[in-house]
Amino acid sequence: LCLSGVPANDPIQVPRLRIDPKGVLTTGCSNGADFAAQFHVAFSSLVSGTCVFSGQPYRCATTRFPNDYLLPQTNESSVPNCVGCPEGQTLIYDHCKNKPWWVVPEMLSDVAVTYAKAQEIEDVSNLKDDNIFLFRGSHDKCYLDGSMENVRQFYTNLTVPEDQIKLVNNLPFPHTLPLNSTPYSGHTEPAGYDGPGKCMDWVFFQGKREWPTEFNWSNVYEFDQMPYIDDYNAGLQDTGFLYIPKGCSVNGSVPLCRLIIYFQACGCGGVANDIIQGFGPWAESNNVVVISPCTRKGSNN
Repeated sequence: LCLSGVPANDPIQVPRLRIDPKGVLTTGCSNGADFAAQFHVAFSSLVSGTCVFSGQPYRCATTRFPNDYLLPQTNESSVPNCVGCPEGQTLIYDHCKNKPWWVVPEMLSDVAVTYAKAQEIEDVSNLKDDNIFLFRGSHDKCYLDGSMENVRQFYTNLTVPEDQIKLVNNLPFPHTLPLNSTPYSGHTEPAGYDGPGKCMDWVFFQGKREWPTEFNWSNVYEFDQMPYIDDYNAGLQDTGFLYIPKGCSVNGSVPLCRLIIYFQACGCGGVANDIIQGFGPWAESNNVVVISPCTRKGSNN
């Protein structure tokens, strides 16, 4: 394995674990956050909340809004699929995060409702009792000011109560998923903001949790993703990563454990760092399994 500290064993098959179906959250940062939000909406009966660290709303990247600037569609276009574009034209790449003032969240919530009625995604009414944590550093130059407000508005349009949505957008971080060790923009000393802990507390614990404990590298596994891939062009690697706290293991004593689905950017180079410094210590002390599917960069993703 190329990740420092991960036990150098052959990939395992995912064991049958005791997961609480009402205790599943999706999370990620940047394009991982985009996917966390997409998955949360599309498979809403399976997910009970999400933490979006600098992301965009459901279906935003491919939806044309009234103020969008259009480009000629070619084989090299960065947005090969556009909903609402005239034939032969497409969108500017990343319009949702670079031009958030162009985005109309109501159009996206209407798209979600339409897809749900057509049974292309699950019923959006499943979202109403979910807790949602949204984060953007105020010095983020990748997802510009207003991008996370669009995510919040998307969810409120789908009748998620405002008191179940927490938006943090006033801390001077750059584009990042902040760990305790992450400094503010332009600084070198740690700011001491625990993004993973804030996420898990809002969605799962609401203050009723154990404090983080020592991370255990022996509980990190590389797992075989191949049994779950029916289209190799979808962009998944052969393996992903899995963290199983001692109490959640096959022989563990905890009746039901929670689950975090952590979506990484292309590749999985940062998973070890994010788990060891962020989610892992909380996961170990609070019996939360963390699974991270790994993707690869390609023409289709």
